[in-house]
Amino acid sequence: MPRRRSLATREALTGLLLVLPALIALGMFIYRPLVDTFFLAFSDWNMVRSERTYIGLANFQEMAGSATIRRAVVNTGWYVVWLVGLLIVFPLFVSAGFTVIGRRARRFFSGVIFAPMVVSLGIASILWLWIYNPISGLSGAIWRELGWTPVSWLSNPATVLGAIALIVAWKAFGYNMMLFIAGMGTIPRELIDAARVDGADGPRLWRYIVLPLLAPTVVFVLFATLAMATEYVFTPIHVLTGGGPTDASTNIVFEIWRQAFRWFRVGYASAIALVVFAVFLTITVVQMLGSERVVSYEER
Repeated sequence: MPRRRSLATREALTGLLLVLPALIALGMFIYRPLVDTFFLAFSDWNMVRSERTYIGLANFQEMAGSATIRRAVVNTGWYVVWLVGLLIVFPLFVSAGFTVIGRRARRFFSGVIFAPMVVSLGIASILWLWIYNPISGLSGAIWRELGWTPVSWLSNPATVLGAIALIVAWKAFGYNMMLFIAGMGTIPRELIDAARVDGADGPRLWRYIVLPLLAPTVVFVLFATLAMATEYVFTPIHVLTGGGPTDASTNIVFEIWRQAFRWFRVGYASAIALVVFAVFLTITVVQMLGSERVVSYEER
């Protein structure tokens, strides 16, 4: 018994030493900044002076009455709507088409569609800046060929949200499509054939067989899209519009960056970040509690 305990203790210490570098990195770059953000949310600090002034709930009160924050939240919601359509509904239909084409054509088009995934968002934003240019860009040339007046996509409040979301969708489309194709590949062929024998074909086959069995992939892609609507669109906004025109393209993450690093209101930015963290923590908990009910098909 003593030897077994000694061996178990030695193995535990060895495992701890192996994960210690990762724990140190997590502590330095994840947990300590999170704790600092919590205390900064109740302070007034501009990163220049050394002292931080405690102001209680003033930052949260200002945030609750801010029209800019409300605009950023609404814009983030619209980004979600755009990206759900572009990165869930559209890839789902395209992946369904991939199941009926030949293997060689599938490989070719998969490579073409997946290629934007390896391009950084900064480079993609610069590329789309040229595409959106109404004078010398590709979209302007197409519009003129059709006899229409070119649209200033990035300077028009009515089109800028969709234009920014399209950049993110262009980059992430191939990844989501591959996920859907992989999810469809896990559906037993016997179920599909049995459903067709029973008369389920076309829309009914998708509604009652494919979509329910594809639910785990859809749930995963949905929550990944929620993250994209807040995080991934930051780079196109920063590179192309700066949140304009008139805050029409800003989102909540960009607003945190702008408050902290453009206007040096670190305490106020930390308060916004803390609320966003709480919202996403709630979403994550809901996902963990509800995903099993959504994607489980075993009899209980």
